[in-house]
Amino acid sequence: MFNQSTRMEGFMKIDIIMAYMPRYRWGHEMNFVPPLTAIHLAALTPAKHRVRVFHQQVDPLPMESDADLVAFSFFSGFAPEAYALASFYQSRGKYLVAGGPHVTFSPQEALAYFDTIICGEAENVWETFLDQFERGHPQQVYQGKSSSLKGLPTPRYDLLSASFVTTCSLRLLLSPASFRLPVDAPTPVHFVPSQQ
Repeated sequence: MFNQSTRMEGFMKIDIIMAYMPRYRWGHEMNFVPPLTAIHLAALTPAKHRVRVFHQQVDPLPMESDADLVAFSFFSGFAPEAYALASFYQSRGKYLVAGGPHVTFSPQEALAYFDTIICGEAENVWETFLDQFERGHPQQVYQGKSSSLKGLPTPRYDLLSASFVTTCSLRLLLSPASFRLPVDAPTPVHFVPSQQ
């Protein structure tokens, strides 16, 4: 399932890519707050594995990656680019896993491009997926469930490129009455009490 040399060493090489495609004449090529998804996923990855994070908006992608596994997260507006990248990496023999909002809302579409998809929240299935992948029998679909925010690791800010302005996380404290979600939203929103 993965590189024999890394199997002997007891770790996997994992590349996490936040797919992006320009939507404006002047985009956000630098100096913006990064999405936390990739560095949060890296933090959820067992420490024995080697993880690299690439935000396509500011980072050159590893077109000749030696990773055992390439993970993608993307919003719907970036799905065409994510699918093009998936086709490229699959042609290089890479195993691909994807998650995020678009995958959660369009799982059958995503399955046409990725070997495995994670729908919903990854916190309680990511390590299970990695373990099953390492053992050679990953599932095609994992369904993450809503889980507590308590005890989650700090995102891996050390994996961000220097193009990002921020080195800290901002948390917006919302009350349930402050906004409305679609009634068919597949994943609940979590609220963190202000005393935390």
